[in-house]
Amino acid sequence: MAGKKSSTAKQHLPNTRMKKFFNEAEFNLEMTMGREWLEGDLNIIVVLFRIDITKTDVDDIYGESKNKQYHSPVELRVRPEVTGGEADYLVPGMLKREGQPTLIFSIYNQQLDEKDVDIRIGDYIGYNDPNKGLRYFEVTDADHTDLSNDKTRMGFKSYWRKISCVMVDRDQFDG
Repeated sequence: MAGKKSSTAKQHLPNTRMKKFFNEAEFNLEMTMGREWLEGDLNIIVVLFRIDITKTDVDDIYGESKNKQYHSPVELRVRPEVTGGEADYLVPGMLKREGQPTLIFSIYNQQLDEKDVDIRIGDYIGYNDPNKGLRYFEVTDADHTDLSNDKTRMGFKSYWRKISCVMVDRDQFDG
């Protein structure tokens, strides 16, 4: 029996090195200050329209649905960045194709936890464009990867996500 491996799961080794220089109290202080700036000073709101997958009927073959059901809309305070939208040529010298704007926004994980929501690919985001009013975007990257260093504070803990969306026509989604 001495050579036989134990069937118990691998032991979890906690990372305690960072606590010497950065601990939970310091992390919470920085999150409080960051959220005060983002949610108080910046105060830019988007509206999340989450698809209710339990109430939405889907096609048996492709898993598509024309009549999606949604949870109640949720307001989120974010740091947005709208890019693109410039027209470009499909082939040089030919007609231009209208550009497709993208919305990328950063959001604190704590805010999502407090509102008990998660953002998933396929959900819709309403963003108030100062020039054209409310525009809708579909989530194309919900950024569930939280292990990368840029998503952590000093390697201590993950604290934010960067969500990518592409603008949709009003015949696809109109709130």
